[in-house]
Amino acid sequence: MKKPASPLIAKSNLLVESAYKLTLAEQRLLLAVATEIDTHPDKPTVTGETPIEITAGAIGGLFTLPTKEAYELLQDAADRLYERSVIIEYPDPNPDDPDVTRTKTRWVSAISYLPARGSVRLYLAPKIIPYMNKLSGEFTRYRLQYVAPMTSVYAIRLYELLIKWQMTGEREVKIDWLKKQFMIEDRYNELCDLRKRVIQPAVDQINEHSNLWVKYAQKKAGRKVVALQFQFGLKDSETKKLSGLPAKASRPRQDPGLAPEQGRLALNSPAWQPVPADVLADRPNNGGRSAAVGHLDAMKASLGAARGNKNG
Repeated sequence: MKKPASPLIAKSNLLVESAYKLTLAEQRLLLAVATEIDTHPDKPTVTGETPIEITAGAIGGLFTLPTKEAYELLQDAADRLYERSVIIEYPDPNPDDPDVTRTKTRWVSAISYLPARGSVRLYLAPKIIPYMNKLSGEFTRYRLQYVAPMTSVYAIRLYELLIKWQMTGEREVKIDWLKKQFMIEDRYNELCDLRKRVIQPAVDQINEHSNLWVKYAQKKAGRKVVALQFQFGLKDSETKKLSGLPAKASRPRQDPGLAPEQGRLALNSPAWQPVPADVLADRPNNGGRSAAVGHLDAMKASLGAARGNKNG
């Protein structure tokens, strides 16, 4: 019997790049909530009055936890999540209201406890709902299985950012911006501490558990490191699942000076060919044909045109 697909997580890109701080238990609870929201336009709309019930059994199944640990996670996360907030920055100008540059909102507006059922009912805050339900335009989607084993909240956050950026295959991120989004501006003032406590564990867990590989380098302004440069793409095992796509299409040429276990790359590493975003969520495209097949067709057409010019 074919194993059922892992649940999809979908978030607005504005939410992915928003500023917030959560514990691992709170992050997992929100991921469980996201699996209960069907973002398809034909499905019922979630409102502030819509109860989203999460059971300890569901938490245990999603994150491979024993029942007792799952129940403790559920109770602890629900209590703490009520006090948490998220800051969403808008592009300039904000299409909905040009005068508004950012919004600070809670994640949930109310929580009901059902101890006899081993569950809680959460009610999403009205201002957060548009970023988790009825998504259109720019949003990020991935399967839960790629972050479920992660134990670093920074790994989950960084993975979501990489998925959002994955069409480029590389991204330069200012350290101050990353700390602001992770809400750790007052921590890890020394770069060595930031690397040890935040960046390296996140990179290691993404490489170990997810469908992406990632490497990074440091960028200096004078003697000070001001940014991190990430390169990333689908792992070979994921690429091989794409019909007709060469097994190593998403891999860059190796930098002989790079120690792979460090998860870092040289700043002059060569460019590489990214894989279309639809592949990451197994989303069909072009009338049911995969995005990867369409990508391959485009490559063949380009090669054919080049041969025609040569022969002419």
